[in-house]
Amino acid sequence: MLLYGPSARAKCLIPIVEISGRVLDQSGAPRAGAVVAVAWEERKSIGGPQVSTSDAQGRFLLRFQFNTFTRSRLLFGEKCSERLDRVRLSA
Repeated sequence: MLLYGPSARAKCLIPIVEISGRVLDQSGAPRAGAVVAVAWEERKSIGGPQVSTSDAQGRFLLRFQFNTFTRSRLLFGEKCSERLDRVRLSA
C-alpha cells in the first residue's frame, strides 16, 4: 500500500510504504516475537532498516518513507522520478 505524506519539497511527494504479513514456523504455526526488518534501495544507496516485531498471531506491519526527488533543474523545476525498485525483507 502506498500513502503520501507531507513533503518539505512542494512538488515531490514522499510516499509511505506499508508491508504487512505473518511469520510462521516450519510447522505453519504463528511465530510470536519474531524480529522482522526491511531495507530498500533509494537513490543507489541502502535505506533503512525499519524494524518490527510479530504479535501473538505472527502478524507484523512495517512502514517507511522514500523520497521521489531526483534532482532540481534550473529551467524546468524539480524532477520527481525516483522509484522504489528493490525491497529486502528478513525475519
